Amino acid sequence: MDLALSSNPTLIFAADLASVHQRIWLLLGHSDLSATVESIGGTSRDIIAQGGVCLDARLDGDGKPALFGRFDRGAVIPPAADTTGIHQWHRIDVLAYCLNEETTARLFGDDRLKMRSARPSVLGRLTTADPYAGTWAQALMPEADYRRAADPRKRARFLEKLENAIPGLPCVLLPFQGYGNQAIVTLDPSL
Repeated sequence: MDLALSSNPTLIFAADLASVHQRIWLLLGHSDLSATVESIGGTSRDIIAQGGVCLDARLDGDGKPALFGRFDRGAVIPPAADTTGIHQWHRIDVLAYCLNEETTARLFGDDRLKMRSARPSVLGRLTTADPYAGTWAQALMPEADYRRAADPRKRARFLEKLENAIPGLPCVLLPFQGYGNQAIVTLDPSL
């Protein structure tokens, strides 16, 4: 089966999706995925997509602005052949960035580690240092188009625009969750 080029290779993030407590979390950044999902109250069974997520901001079924994401590494199974629904779109309820060890230590110091509210533009700036996850698109598009799609500034600008487009979207920073660490962040139900 041939793969099709992503519908928007520019908006592919090095990210994961997880469904925890009936909320879909977009997990950007660093940390061990299993430890991070556990720290927000989930298990490895709650992971929907891993390694690359394409985002799209559009109106939901009720006509309200919403953020959607799906597993996408730059190439997808054509919809008619996607019998497992691996590339199904999911409405994102929480946008989270998992900090690296150094930033966690600098931000929290001796304070108790916890989720911290942030703006999407902060997450956008943080994502500019993350690798581009849409590498499967390289085989399906001209090199110049691929370089433009891989530009991290475009993904950062997209997240910045979410502040106005979807102002109520919960957005948080999560401290680093390393391999073998105990869950150290607790889910704040007020998000």
